[in-house]
Formats: sequence, C-alpha cells, structure tokens
Amino acid sequence: MQNKGGDGRTQADSTVRMTQKVFGCNPEELYQETGSRQGDRSSLPVDAQTAYIVAETTATHDLKAKEIKGTRQERHQQIVETVEESSDKVKGLFPWNW
Repeated sequence: MQNKGGDGRTQADSTVRMTQKVFGCNPEELYQETGSRQGDRSSLPVDAQTAYIVAETTATHDLKAKEIKGTRQERHQQIVETVEESSDKVKGLFPWNW
C-alpha cells in the first residue's frame, strides 16, 4: 500500500473494509465475537487468519496491477476501494458467507 501512496490511515480503513466484506462485521466485533485479543491476529481462529491471508494476497495482487494516481486523498480512496473489491472477490470462499 505504501508504494501506491497509502499511509497508516489507508491501511486502517482498508482493514475495516476488508473485515466488513469478508466477515460481515467490523474488526472490533470480529475480535470480540471470537474471544480474541484485540489487534492480535494470531489470537483469531485459524479460519479467520486464513481468510485475512487470502484477502490480503488478493488485494496485494490487485493493487500491483492497478495504476493508483492523483492527490493523497484520491490515492487513499482508490486503494481502499481496490481492497474492498478484492475482498468481495474472495468472501464466497469461506463457509460463513455461504
């Protein structure tokens, strides 16, 4: 993300969008509902960790293939939207979305 002009806010917003698409909730709810330690992905159930890995790998591939340009805000928006689209592609792979 950083090599496309994203920053910490872009990363955070992208994670929220990814979590909403893949799990149907926000990150705080995911950690709470699974009894995991907030912000510690290693404490999530293995299936949730796998879903994040698949979604992040897809998003990374899609971001590499996409030209991101414009102002800082425009780049931020393009990155977050690309992550959301990537997450939408993979959400059907996981049984909680069937």
